[in-house]
Amino acid sequence: MSFIKSYLPTIESIAALILVGIVIQFTLLKVFKNLGLRKTEKSNQLRWSQQAKPTVGGVGIMICLLLGAFIFTSIDQIPYMDPKVIPWFAFILAFLIGLIDDLFSVRALFKLLVQICCGFCLVWYFSEFQDLELTIYSKAFILFWTVLMMNSVNMLDNMDGVSGAVVLVGTATLVAFNNWPAQLICSLALVSIVPFLVFNLPKAKLYMGDSGSMVLGVFVAWVTLGIGFLFDGIGLNLLWLPIFLWPALTDTAIVTINRLLAKRSPFVGGRDHSTHHLSYLGWSNWGILLFFVINTGLFSWLGVKNFSSGTNLFKWISVLYMVTYAISLWLVTRRNVKQGKFSYQDR
Repeated sequence: MSFIKSYLPTIESIAALILVGIVIQFTLLKVFKNLGLRKTEKSNQLRWSQQAKPTVGGVGIMICLLLGAFIFTSIDQIPYMDPKVIPWFAFILAFLIGLIDDLFSVRALFKLLVQICCGFCLVWYFSEFQDLELTIYSKAFILFWTVLMMNSVNMLDNMDGVSGAVVLVGTATLVAFNNWPAQLICSLALVSIVPFLVFNLPKAKLYMGDSGSMVLGVFVAWVTLGIGFLFDGIGLNLLWLPIFLWPALTDTAIVTINRLLAKRSPFVGGRDHSTHHLSYLGWSNWGILLFFVINTGLFSWLGVKNFSSGTNLFKWISVLYMVTYAISLWLVTRRNVKQGKFSYQDR
């Protein structure tokens, strides 16, 4: 499988691009300081921070992703923007729909249709450019997984630093795979997300917006699907893909279940995410961020082990950890509701 030509970017080039990315994010913040504010003020979306902030971070993430790909592929003289290297058509489509939503707001159904189109882009990428013989089931799985990742990253973007840090740690851990070119994945994650986190960590000066969360969702879908197809084509190993971004998927599941139980729409924003409920227990924003970073790192490490050389006992321990994590957080949310620390009434 070609996937991506393997190479090793230098630490110096990564560090230099991170510094350039910080300058880019700072410049965007100063020049487009009102981006997305009008939509935020008019919408009924509840944000954890009471202060409206520009959603320019996603633009910076996309620029840094493009710049990083241009520099890193030039090192090995790989054709820039070659779809055999990176599925740019999916990234650009995700960025555009996210940016439009940040500026004007887009209906949920239309956004879902565009997310499905991004999934079809990845189907085309893996079948045409990676020479995979995809069955109807594997194609359906790609569509489902792409939509799930895009929405999970988007929903987790509800507290300063959490979403970006989870994606960064979840993808950077994959560098442990020595038999596939994870260096490019890790490098792109570093140069595109670290500059954003400099301005998004508590207390944030900007948000990534949908333009950022949609792009990072496609990024995670592309990376994890590449792992699954590399190791197992389409089979049981794909069942381990959720472990790499388990905290985000768990948050999406908890929010969806609780809102349905409360007869609320899962697609309307609110302060009922797992991050918020930990805050209701008295946790600080930094403590919550650290909790998600540590758990994402552990889950990603378990995923690497299970894909490469995990024993049956190790797999059962991983499943137990995943189930315990999800149930524990869900019980915390139910406890907060019963004790009146959070209520769906009048929200």
